[in-house]
Amino acid sequence: MLRCVYWVRVSAEFQCRACGHASPLNYLDLDGSVCCARCGLDQAFAASSWREALEHAHAVADLAGSAEGYRVTLDAEELATCDKVVSTSTLLLNDTLDRMLGCCSSAQWLALIGPSLGCLPDGLLARGVTLIGGNWVLDGPAYVDALRSGEQRRGLAQKVAITAADYPGFEALLARL
Repeated sequence: MLRCVYWVRVSAEFQCRACGHASPLNYLDLDGSVCCARCGLDQAFAASSWREALEHAHAVADLAGSAEGYRVTLDAEELATCDKVVSTSTLLLNDTLDRMLGCCSSAQWLALIGPSLGCLPDGLLARGVTLIGGNWVLDGPAYVDALRSGEQRRGLAQKVAITAADYPGFEALLARL
């Protein structure tokens, strides 16, 4: 019996040469130019730059399929039949959380994991997420310095997992202060 389905979404962006902001690449543009969503500058973009991104997307898609006891799919609608779902926290960044939660209506266990979960868990737990996994930064200034310098952050953070049963809620935490 297949019990779990994992959904994967790959997105890409480029850094604008004029304004410096990240701009989404929402389509496969092979004409050699891209337009910044923020400032509107049309700028050169080497079509060969897609090679690495497409190879990565292909590798992700290659994970799709069935094995004993689980199934990996790229179709979010198939999540409706799953009782256990694991997803990355990228859903918070790419604005797909609502769609995924809607597709996971049968899930008894729904885990969101990853570094993008740097938020209070109250809202996610209230919406049916049963486990939130991420990193707890132990030394904030050293962590920021490591990020800026490109150094490893090992030892500056630890992995954590929070469930509704373990988490007292924001109001209870605030009352402890």
